Amino acid sequence: MRNPFITIITPSYNQGNYLEETILSVIHQEGVDFEYMVIDGGSKDHSIDIIKKYETHFSFWCSEKDRGQSHAINKGIEKAKGDIIMWINSDDILLPGALKKIEEAFKQHPDALLVHGKSLLFGAKRKELEIGELKSDHHLRCLAYIPFPQPGSAFSRKLIDQYGPLDESLHFGMDFELLVRAAIQRQVLSLPEILSKYRIHDNSKTNLHLKFAKDWQQVFSKVIQSIAPDHAMVTTLIRMGYLEKEKLYYRFSSEFTSEEISKIIFYHLEIQFHYTYLYCNRKENQRIAELIKTLFPDVFKKQFIKWYRRKQYIPGTLLILFRKIKNVNA
Repeated sequence: MRNPFITIITPSYNQGNYLEETILSVIHQEGVDFEYMVIDGGSKDHSIDIIKKYETHFSFWCSEKDRGQSHAINKGIEKAKGDIIMWINSDDILLPGALKKIEEAFKQHPDALLVHGKSLLFGAKRKELEIGELKSDHHLRCLAYIPFPQPGSAFSRKLIDQYGPLDESLHFGMDFELLVRAAIQRQVLSLPEILSKYRIHDNSKTNLHLKFAKDWQQVFSKVIQSIAPDHAMVTTLIRMGYLEKEKLYYRFSSEFTSEEISKIIFYHLEIQFHYTYLYCNRKENQRIAELIKTLFPDVFKKQFIKWYRRKQYIPGTLLILFRKIKNVNA
């Protein structure tokens, strides 16, 4: 059996301060057959100088205006020769040996459609923090939001052959939509190793959490209505204006119990509550709180009421200041 070939794509725009570190982390991977592409969106900084410095390591690169990150990645996917495809943003880092671990995982589990590991959060004035620890009901959480760091994930070409390229209407949640394609077939494989470093900084696209949450909501609406369009909780979410009525979008390989459906809904609302709370979208946070209170009243009283009350009495500016201080010391 031949070893799978891997395609790595780096979409980039004006990330000259970080791009070289990303490139080096990829081209120094050993013991695996891969190609590497850099798709630049027409950067105005010194990114092109960096790309040209390493262009002999690329199977393809370009610098031209695009329609956003999803479009840039799709341009790479269109040219990709890999059995396995992944992208790493131009401010993140692959750890040594990451590609080899991904290759071995797909070899040992040929039916897997998406493989992911853990990551280290890092950035200026920030201690490194391990993220992506496997939680209970992982297969259900994968239908509610993306419960692991994107930089340490890779997917089978089969997902593109079956469903087509990334959804370019999603500029922040395209990785969640891709995950759903694998999760509906229960073919998501979780690795215990740390595969990447996930940079947090003021200019980082990965720091625009509320836009991620909005895209997740859009994908979730299609997911949950494909699973159980007539479930009482789904009907309530539509009636209360959280979901728009959707047609059948995904076809699932197995059915879900009523309890599993409730868990998927709860995990989605839970992450939405915390994102809107942490990033001070008070109006949306209150709406999510009301949904949780309506659908899960006992859990709301036990887990959410203290956060809900704190939000009502502490000014948003103080919450933001506190979180900035906490991030510096984290």
